[in-house]
Amino acid sequence: MRADEGTVARRYARAALQYCNEHGGHELFEAGLRALVMAFKEQSVLETLLVAPLLRRDRKRDVVDEVGKQLRLTPSVVRFVKVLVDHARVGYLAAIQERFVELLDQQKGRVRAEVRTATVLAEPDRRSVASALSVHFGKLVICSFVQDESLFGGVVARVGNTIIDSSLLGRLERVRKRVRSMTV
Repeated sequence: MRADEGTVARRYARAALQYCNEHGGHELFEAGLRALVMAFKEQSVLETLLVAPLLRRDRKRDVVDEVGKQLRLTPSVVRFVKVLVDHARVGYLAAIQERFVELLDQQKGRVRAEVRTATVLAEPDRRSVASALSVHFGKLVICSFVQDESLFGGVVARVGNTIIDSSLLGRLERVRKRVRSMTV
C-alpha cells in the first residue's frame, strides 16, 4: 500500500459520494466501480494501459470510453474514471471503490459482515442469519457467506472488528477455557 493511498482514496470516494448524493444513482455507481475493479483484476493489461505512461492521456480516455461501453458503465462512472486518468489516479481505483462502499454504508446506516459456516446455507437460513445480525447491531447487515469446513458446525460472523462465534469449534474452545480455569 502506498503511503498516500488512504488519503487519495478517501478524497476521491468522498467526491464520488457527494456527486451521487446530488444526482442519485449510488448503487449503480458502486456497481460500476466494482465491475471496473474486477475487470482490472481479470485483465491486468487494462490497468497497466491506464496507469503506465505508455499512452497519451487522450488515448487513455478513449480506452476508458471503450471499456465503459463493454462493461455498460453509467456515464457518471466513465466521467469519474476519466478524472482519475487526468490526475494519474487510476492505480487507486480499488482503494477508492472500497472506501466509497464504506462511506455509502455509513450514510445508509448499514454494515457488512463476513459469515463463515461449515456448510453452504440455504437461502432462508442466510436471511435468518442476516436478520439476527441486523437485530444485534441495530443496523441493516449485508452478509457475504463463506464455507469453512474447519468449523464443524455453527456460524462465525465478523462485522468490522467484532467477531460473533457460535461455531462448534468456538463453543468447545470456551468450554476448554472454563475447565482449565477451574483446575488451576
